[in-house]
Amino acid sequence: MKCIVIDDEKIARVTLERLCNKIPYLEVIGVFSSAIDATSKLVTLSD
Repeated sequence: MKCIVIDDEKIARVTLERLCNKIPYLEVIGVFSSAIDATSKLVTLSD
């Protein structure tokens, strides 16, 4: 399962990414500081 991490605090993003990477069925495909950043990047990834 692909997932993304979005949080405005860097320490939270790092922590969430590490936790997600420990779950075998999750694949972190992006880490973003805002929903706006995520939306623009995800549109690019889906093309």
